[in-house]
Amino acid sequence: MGKAGEILEAYSRLGICLVVDEDRILCGTVTNSDIRRALIGKN
Repeated sequence: MGKAGEILEAYSRLGICLVVDEDRILCGTVTNSDIRRALIGKN
C-alpha cells in the first residue's frame, strides 16, 4: 500500500488510485477508505 498511499496523499481530492500493471492494464483501485481500514486492521 506504500505507493498507493503516497499517490492518494498527493492527490487527496480524488480519493481513489487506479492500480495498473506494467502494460498499463487496470488491475484494481485503492481508495482512502481502503487505506484507513487496512491501518486499523478491518480488512
